[in-house]
Amino acid sequence: MTPTRETAARFDAVSGAPDAARAAVARFAAAAGLPPTVRLKAELIAEELVANTLSHGLPPPGSAIDLRLRLEPAGLLLEYVDRGCAFDPTRHLSPRQADPWHVGGFGWDIVRGICSEVQYDRADGENRLRLHVPVV
Repeated sequence: MTPTRETAARFDAVSGAPDAARAAVARFAAAAGLPPTVRLKAELIAEELVANTLSHGLPPPGSAIDLRLRLEPAGLLLEYVDRGCAFDPTRHLSPRQADPWHVGGFGWDIVRGICSEVQYDRADGENRLRLHVPVV
């Protein structure tokens, strides 16, 4: 049997979406035969993205969040689209850089530390992220 190479999921932008995103990643990782460490990293990234959208992005009522996962030779590609406020995480200043005693707000630092590449684009009222997770 050939492992799954790609999947897509759509979630309503509601409180249960982080858990749904994490579950979608877990299903894909199992079907694709990803190592447990890569699965856990990808789950954490998906959950963080969705949680940030809900907490800070203020997506319009009834909007959706799209997540696409694709296994590539260099690793796992996560493509994430939300309809929240414009936010470019590649320009985000770490709270620790601004204030070494700051508590919280380190999710993007963790995501960037996991990913080998993060790309952001804003088009048609959507935040679009492409994140590459090495499979090692």
